[in-house]
Amino acid sequence: MGDYRQSYRNKWRDKEFRNLSVKAKLMCLYLMDNCDNAGFWEVDWEEMAFLTKLKEGELTSHGLETIRGQVLVGKNNKFIWLKSLLRDEKHLPLKPNNNEHKAIIWRIQEMLDEFGVANKKILKALLPEGIILPKSKSDEAAPENSDHPSQTKFTKPTLIEAQQHFKSKKVDDWEVAGEKFVEHYSKVGWVVGKHKTPMKSWKSAINTFIRNQKEWEQNKTGSSKGKGSKAKAALASHEKVKGWDFDKLQKEA
Repeated sequence: MGDYRQSYRNKWRDKEFRNLSVKAKLMCLYLMDNCDNAGFWEVDWEEMAFLTKLKEGELTSHGLETIRGQVLVGKNNKFIWLKSLLRDEKHLPLKPNNNEHKAIIWRIQEMLDEFGVANKKILKALLPEGIILPKSKSDEAAPENSDHPSQTKFTKPTLIEAQQHFKSKKVDDWEVAGEKFVEHYSKVGWVVGKHKTPMKSWKSAINTFIRNQKEWEQNKTGSSKGKGSKAKAALASHEKVKGWDFDKLQKEA
């Protein structure tokens, strides 16, 4: 997803979208910007209300009903899938030999059990015919004979939680840093490192993120000695934040 996402301009000519109320349109636009690369959004009405200035009560009751034609709603209203995203970003049909599509296919398979029978059928129809994939990346990465089969489930932070942790670490641009952190790891599926290891602690990831940013900034202002190792350390966080030249980091590492 990065900092930019394609915008499907013809949505304003779509009769169903055009007939939505102003608040419902704002909700849809928020989902377009904040769902993951497969179109899924983990419901957080508090965050949506905070960022859109809509009232949380309006979102959870009347608001959700007004956008049901634009989304699929998961079990217990835990997840929402934006129907139009894959179409608007020209990802359909999904191709298993396309790297970007592989990540989307993984995500759809991972999310199937979060939706009821009818909605699951709609999502399954998006998958390439005959595709056989493990249920999730985490399942594939786990050792077959693990001594710890039931580890504590990782819980993703909300935008506000991430921003508050950056703020507690006295990061000047904590709002921007928190937004970039959540945006980046939502896009890559909350995995870290070059081996794509599932994240265990988002607070630890933020602490590493801050430490590596400081090393990178020192590297920029200091001598060129040890430049490669500094770049590698910064690159390890898999993040591009304000002031980082990620392409340059990759070359130096």
